[in-house]
Amino acid sequence: MGKKKLYMIGSAHLDTVWEWTLETTVEKFLPRTFEENFALLDEFPHFVFGWEGAFRYELLEEYYPELFRRLKRYVKKGKWAPIGSSYENGDVNQPSPEAIFRNIIYGQDYFQKKLGVRSNDIFLPDC
Repeated sequence: MGKKKLYMIGSAHLDTVWEWTLETTVEKFLPRTFEENFALLDEFPHFVFGWEGAFRYELLEEYYPELFRRLKRYVKKGKWAPIGSSYENGDVNQPSPEAIFRNIIYGQDYFQKKLGVRSNDIFLPDC
């Protein structure tokens, strides 16, 4: 058997709303997550970052269009990977299978239409 390789990428998890408001996410956490990781991407040539939740990408597109344009360049270069497949992280223990699959379909549709890629994984941070 040949040598095996392990690939790792940086990632961050951000609940859109948890112990803070949507306004706090949009004004503070969203731009900070992108700006700080863009700086790392620029500083370290081999750094690759993955982030989940198409809804948060959509918020970035709406409220920070310049950051979104910059994000698209990193995605195109393969340095930023939209991960998790879903539109929004959700509890998979309670909803129907249809709700889970619909969440994934909406997320993948957004990633494909807006970023030209599809996620190839599922991200379940709260399970």
